[in-house]
Amino acid sequence: MAALPSRSTADKKIVEALYPIRSEYEQVIITAPGPRVFTGAEEDEEGDYYEEVAKEAPGMQDYGELKSAFNAAVLAFTKALVRARIEPVSMELNANIDEADIPAVVLKANLDSDVEVKVEASMSKIKYMIVFPRRNNKSRRLARRFEAALMKVLQEPLSRS
Repeated sequence: MAALPSRSTADKKIVEALYPIRSEYEQVIITAPGPRVFTGAEEDEEGDYYEEVAKEAPGMQDYGELKSAFNAAVLAFTKALVRARIEPVSMELNANIDEADIPAVVLKANLDSDVEVKVEASMSKIKYMIVFPRRNNKSRRLARRFEAALMKVLQEPLSRS
């Protein structure tokens, strides 16, 4: 039997450079409730609710609840940045509607060349995702410091009433 052709080591290096191995990165996901909290009976109707909102306001014109969810997420994010004494390298805002017609607003920020934070806000939940390399101690410390600051900020009220 003839041996199957295998990729050369140069090809493997190119593929690994383009698509880094996931086991080399660590991911921390923190979720918080959004402005509209659904009860058990309403959870089934959640998809219908999003479809109605998408039909009523095409083009993201009038999403008051989504806007308040995103504002709360950004407020918590910036408070955590200040508390951890971190200045992000770059930030990018993206408002998108998924294929399931569930509106979400995404904020991506690079805290370092290797540490990325993604904030996704929808009407029912806010998700913070921190991705950093496992073997880089500097990036790991930075990500853990931001995670600790974010957890403290999320446990306290966002406004003083």
